Amino acid sequence: MKKKILFIDETGFNKKNNELYVWAKKAEDRTLTTCAKGRNNTLISTISSDDIIYNKFYQTGTTGSLFSEYMYKMISSFKEKHPRISTKDIYIYMDNLAAHKTNAVKEQFENLGCNAIFSAPYSPEFNCIELYFSHLKRQRRKINVKNKYNYF
Repeated sequence: MKKKILFIDETGFNKKNNELYVWAKKAEDRTLTTCAKGRNNTLISTISSDDIIYNKFYQTGTTGSLFSEYMYKMISSFKEKHPRISTKDIYIYMDNLAAHKTNAVKEQFENLGCNAIFSAPYSPEFNCIELYFSHLKRQRRKINVKNKYNYF
């Protein structure tokens, strides 16, 4: 049977940290403030080599229980779209975040029958979802430059 590798990761968004450029009048000093104050949000996404599988936006950081819940919903959604692929043929590639290694997540992997693959420490370049996040954040910056009301 066909094996499927799914790439999963999370990225943070903050309402205030999207500006890359600072504008000022010619005679004024230009100051870039790096302190982000605002609501932190997390996007957890899963992609495959040919599809965006599942995205979920949370208004909090990633915890083991939140990630376990996400895993269940993501696999359920994937199975609806691909009923012929067995869960034992699904490999989930992710980084070494502590929330990915909690007992709740380990139990979820056992219950779902999926296989976990952890990347080498400090090597995000091996997870192709990083390119997806880069594209999302770039698009978000473009939208926020045009729109003074910054909703996410």
